[in-house]
Amino acid sequence: NVKAIFIDHGNLTSAIPTFMKAANKAPGSLFAAGFDMSAATVQGIKDGYNMMGDAVMMDKDGYIFFQAREDDMIKSSGFSLAPTEIEDAIIRHAAVRDDAVVGIPDEIMGQKVVAMVELEGGHTASQELANEIIKSTMDVLATYKLPREVVFLPSIPRTPTGKIIKKDLRKHYPEYTSKFTPKVK
Repeated sequence: NVKAIFIDHGNLTSAIPTFMKAANKAPGSLFAAGFDMSAATVQGIKDGYNMMGDAVMMDKDGYIFFQAREDDMIKSSGFSLAPTEIEDAIIRHAAVRDDAVVGIPDEIMGQKVVAMVELEGGHTASQELANEIIKSTMDVLATYKLPREVVFLPSIPRTPTGKIIKKDLRKHYPEYTSKFTPKVK
């Protein structure tokens, strides 16, 4: 029997989704004596609740949906963006084999949305293809969610279990050379 709470829920009637932080609390002590708790684990406990590090969204009917890990959320121009929604829109393009979306520091926006794209065989990175990929997402993404840059990579780094290693993408971003700023109308 686990109790969950949601913090920073904002305005649930807003047309723009609001994100919440998920937390849970098990009956009794969640962390037994003698458990070796790292500094990050201790920091993640607030008032006896385990701050799970998940960003979730509640719809108008009260259903809760996982959106992203909090550290993967992109804060751009005052919006909190879940990269998975953008990734799901990009992967629909026939030229895209794999993709990842990350926030890269930007002086004006706070973070800019950057799409990292691995192409299917037979496709070549170009300004035209970057435009086409982003244009293909405009039927499902609001303008403020559109990637401001497309980076073509030979492959998207993943863990052995298939999780995208986004911290590596952010870390190596300055080294990437195949970058294009989409021009879409």
